[in-house]
Amino acid sequence: MLKVMEQLLQVQELDVALRRLDRELKDAPVRRAALDQGLVAAREDVTRAQAALKAKQAELKGQENEVETLKEKIQKHRKQQFEIKSNTEYKALEHEIHAETRLIRQIEDRQLETMEAMEPLRAALADADAALKRREASLRQEQAELDRRAGEATAEKEKLAAARAAAAAAVEPEWLARYTRIFQHRPDAALVRVDGGNCGGCHMQLPPQIIQDAKRAERTVSCAFCGRFLYVPN
Repeated sequence: MLKVMEQLLQVQELDVALRRLDRELKDAPVRRAALDQGLVAAREDVTRAQAALKAKQAELKGQENEVETLKEKIQKHRKQQFEIKSNTEYKALEHEIHAETRLIRQIEDRQLETMEAMEPLRAALADADAALKRREASLRQEQAELDRRAGEATAEKEKLAAARAAAAAAVEPEWLARYTRIFQHRPDAALVRVDGGNCGGCHMQLPPQIIQDAKRAERTVSCAFCGRFLYVPN
């Protein structure tokens, strides 16, 4: 294999590793946002559960107020019965008292139904609270892991960048420039091996002469389809 190809392969190995680290560091904020979104969803579940329970509590409070108002009316009517002398008026008030008493019983029945309906809502809120606490704990662990990995990736990137600079310094500037142009426009590599008669990058079938030239390694050979450098391992 030509010396320049060996040199460029060393550079490329470091560039591929650096590109991987760059992607990892770039993806870290996205992963953090996804973690935060999961926490937001858990908090929204708690908020909805709280709102549902609060609505039922307000309904129960309204029923309690209705009962209290009716009881006050009954007391008022009882007092009035002691003050009036007409039997007709007395009976009319007694009729009102009976109607209010029946209404109280009806409301109390609804109160029981409301209180029964509150039990699953309390359970749902407790479950949502527990899920939120678990999510918060998990988030703290996952964020700590992201921070740890980001620190490691940054340190590793610094070492690889220094090694890449040393490897690149050994390559003739013209060849390094050609390699760099290709690598910047390819998601995988600028130098690829011949793979079963095909380009290892674009996978197009190569002419026999190109394959032979790559095997002899007497000069650099490029794929006519994608422009990548071709090589055949020794």
